[in-house]
Amino acid sequence: MKRVRSLAVFGLVLASAPAAALAAPDSLSIHVTATVAQRCGITAGEHSSAPLRIDQSQSFALGFDLDCNTPFRIGLSSRRGAMRLIAAPEGATDLDGFGIEKSYAVALTVATDSLGNVDAGSCMSHDLLDRQGTCPFFGHPRAQTGFSPGDHETAIQRHGQILISWTGDDGSAARRLAAGDYQDILTVEVAPQL
Repeated sequence: MKRVRSLAVFGLVLASAPAAALAAPDSLSIHVTATVAQRCGITAGEHSSAPLRIDQSQSFALGFDLDCNTPFRIGLSSRRGAMRLIAAPEGATDLDGFGIEKSYAVALTVATDSLGNVDAGSCMSHDLLDRQGTCPFFGHPRAQTGFSPGDHETAIQRHGQILISWTGDDGSAARRLAAGDYQDILTVEVAPQL
């Protein structure tokens, strides 16, 4: 009789093994998500600091570096709209019969990741004073004005350039410029495009 009992136990063990193998395994799904924050910055690049003459034709480039991992806008504005004699009194339009302001031309190019160098156009300095001008890149990007190279264009570690130029004084102007140092301040802003 001992033999029968042991066989019955053995049969019971074999019958329960397939049932355990068919049980569904426990599982856990874990969703991993992450984001990359938008960034759009600008830094000054290399440029010459050689003295310039306002009475002679000049052309020079100011370089800058862009780092925008999202579509962006870039805008330029001018404080005075012209090179102005630093020593001139506020509100003055001339100094002893001599002119105290000289307009200049501005051109902008920016490099993007997929299009390469993009020409944003050119304009005169007086068009960089307000939105009423015709400059294609006048603006403050935070106000969503300025130049956009495209809805999908980024510029990761790319270069841009502002080209500034003016004509010389050939003596034919009705009013010659007063002697002294002239200055204007250009503000360049870059921001993610909304």
